[in-house]
Amino acid sequence: MGLLYAKRIESEIEQDDNKALEWFQKVSEQGSVEGNLCLGYMYSREMSSTYDPEKAFTYYTKAEAQGSGVATRNLAIMHLVNILENHLNQTISMQKSTLDYYYLKEKVWRKMKPKV
Repeated sequence: MGLLYAKRIESEIEQDDNKALEWFQKVSEQGSVEGNLCLGYMYSREMSSTYDPEKAFTYYTKAEAQGSGVATRNLAIMHLVNILENHLNQTISMQKSTLDYYYLKEKVWRKMKPKV
């Protein structure tokens, strides 16, 4: 049922992420690796109303502990994305600091420059 509400299967049922989460939660509580994988996926979709990377990590970790290679791959991807985002943020921060330095240097230089 969760897959039907999540629109992962063609059906007459209207897509409803919250109902899909409810169904996936029910099967997850019964120890289903598929339920944990689906919950991890639902929480990992950035453009959805259910986006919550911490919950995605939790459910993928549960699925991995149950022997899911897909969960292992998804956790690795989440880790790599996190590393890349951190690197990008650091690079942007360094570039901004460099631009700020040159802007201030130019501003000070203009004030000190003798008028001819």
